[in-house]
Amino acid sequence: MANEGCRSFEQHPCVQRHLDEQLDFGPNIGDLASVIFLHLLLALARQDASTKSGDLRMRLLIPTTLVVTTVMVVPAFAQKKDQAPAKPLTHVEQQKSFVDTLKKQSVVDLDEVPKIFTPAFLSNFIVKHGLEHDGPRGHKFEHDVPGMGIHAEAEKPRIYVFNANSGLVISYNGDRNQEGGESLDLMTYDEAAKSFDFRKIDFPIHQNQYNLSNQNCVLCHGGAGKNEKIRPIFSMYPDWPRFFGSDNDELMLGVKYPTAKSIPANTDVVTRERIKMQQIEHDAFMKFKFEIAPKHPRYSPLFSDAAYKVHGYPEKTADYPQYPYRSDVELIGEKLDPSDVSRAFARRAGLRFNLLYSRLNVRQVVNTITSQKDQFNKFGTFFVYNIMRCAPELSNDAVIKKW
Repeated sequence: MANEGCRSFEQHPCVQRHLDEQLDFGPNIGDLASVIFLHLLLALARQDASTKSGDLRMRLLIPTTLVVTTVMVVPAFAQKKDQAPAKPLTHVEQQKSFVDTLKKQSVVDLDEVPKIFTPAFLSNFIVKHGLEHDGPRGHKFEHDVPGMGIHAEAEKPRIYVFNANSGLVISYNGDRNQEGGESLDLMTYDEAAKSFDFRKIDFPIHQNQYNLSNQNCVLCHGGAGKNEKIRPIFSMYPDWPRFFGSDNDELMLGVKYPTAKSIPANTDVVTRERIKMQQIEHDAFMKFKFEIAPKHPRYSPLFSDAAYKVHGYPEKTADYPQYPYRSDVELIGEKLDPSDVSRAFARRAGLRFNLLYSRLNVRQVVNTITSQKDQFNKFGTFFVYNIMRCAPELSNDAVIKKW
């Protein structure tokens, strides 16, 4: 499904322009190589290298990885000769730039922040409704942590606006009376250091003091343990529970099949769950977008004509009510059409967010592993799984004690 989506947006000229101007994936030759390397490393970590079968797997995996990397990655992500990458900004430089902009615009209230965002920045965002549900394919949702302020409701959703070039994310709640309703969260990615950083600014601002704090960030995003790096949290493709478009950026199955009788009798359980969830999300999103957002200073800039035009959509805004999610979906049993415009990358807000931060997180993980080769030699499987924030596959706790 993901590959067919890629073919779709590559075939669409307005989406290709969006990729060239907004996402700038081209220069990142090492990203897929990093992903492949990480899969190789995990595969090696899961098997016993001392056995004949393990030795055979290594002999097969390593040349296969090299072939795939050479044949698929380099040609697909070759950098243009005339394209000189800009020097990446550090965490401190990105944070200072944002604070300087707030000061220059005399922004002292959180309601005033979204209106200073550029149309290009506003063109990439996702919306969290907060409804608790697992993904239809079994992906679990993240619970709210009391006292952390990451709160969302269907009529007061949380917004995540992101820069698809730098990895910057700015997020905030919709109502000042919500828990954390007066805090703005800032996530930056440092390309040189291959690391993330999280900060928050509490509003309203008094005496021109824009204080950046990382209080409580590590409780959810990690970074407190040994060799543990703070990182973003987002569910795995194609389920993003608790966000609009949580099912593959789709909202329209419930519209296609509005009643139980309209659903084909042989429809499987997973698809029935997808229809039910999409119907709930569609109705809630339409109410949010057309009744709540236009009158709300924290939401209305997201749907401005200037931000919408960045993507080069052929439709007028009124003809694309599902924006920024898929404008249509396949019927049950219908063969996927790679050229379907609704599958274009520019109409997949959740997928863009997911790919970007998966990619950046892989860079961080690989950098951590390769910069500490002695740790892998010493701790093996446990080191890899600790870096990945996964449960270690160990038969005893001897290695953990050693760690």
